[in-house]
Amino acid sequence: FPGKFIELLEFCIQSSREESERFVAHLVSRGGLSHFNVVETNQFKQLCHLSLQLRPGNDGAIKKYLAARLQEFKVANSRLKLSLQDSQSTLGDKRAELERTSAELRELKEASGRIASELRAQHAAALNEQKEKFFDSQTELQQRSERERRELEASYEHKAR
Repeated sequence: FPGKFIELLEFCIQSSREESERFVAHLVSRGGLSHFNVVETNQFKQLCHLSLQLRPGNDGAIKKYLAARLQEFKVANSRLKLSLQDSQSTLGDKRAELERTSAELRELKEASGRIASELRAQHAAALNEQKEKFFDSQTELQQRSERERRELEASYEHKAR
């Protein structure tokens, strides 16, 4: 109802800017009673969309109504405050969890980097060791083959004489 009431009043406002007013709001007051009407006018008839009968309220009734509305707003306000507190608490928990997870991720990345560096260093050392063994072996083989060659040459010379 409130949405449609506002829509009818907006039609009245828009219509007041036009030459022929299509929607008109009337407030008629007689004695202690008042009538509020929203009427749509076309070339054939006048159609009353809303007719409200208004009467003056007494002090007690108005206070009672306003007190009830105030109580409703207070209850809604306290519900919203609790919801806000819960949301803020949850947000704080999630932020703390995010910080812990981020710190853990940083530590894991650092540990992973250290391990990778250590492995690279170990592999480089092992590779260097294998190269040295290879070069030592190659040098030893060259020396042995050179010695054997000299021995064979000496032996051949000795036999040739």
